[in-house]
Amino acid sequence: MRAFYVMSMNGHDRRANRRYVVNLPIRFRGTTSATGRWTYGISHDMSSIGLCIVSQKRLPAGAHVELIIDWPYQGDGAGRVDLEATGFVVRNEDDRLAVRLTSHQFRIGAARRERQITGVAS
Repeated sequence: MRAFYVMSMNGHDRRANRRYVVNLPIRFRGTTSATGRWTYGISHDMSSIGLCIVSQKRLPAGAHVELIIDWPYQGDGAGRVDLEATGFVVRNEDDRLAVRLTSHQFRIGAARRERQITGVAS
């Protein structure tokens, strides 16, 4: 199920950017050879500069990651829309990764990109 809503903010939250609870499928991988296999997760929350991923995959803080987020768009039949992003892991707690985004772009007709992704780990 996909959901969008604003997280409640309290006086102790020091984040500069508002976070939104967004539960979307994500494929991601570390870009080093040791961690370079694609795996799956679910976004927990997002802001304009970062996101939290729920996944069993652990990546070390500082690891560079590539992400492909299945975006909820059902438009004019041009194909699936993905949000492709890169960033760095800033925190790794239990089953969650916090990632600071360094770049992002939307891809329309994303099925082409899907064919390029091989070696998906579950």
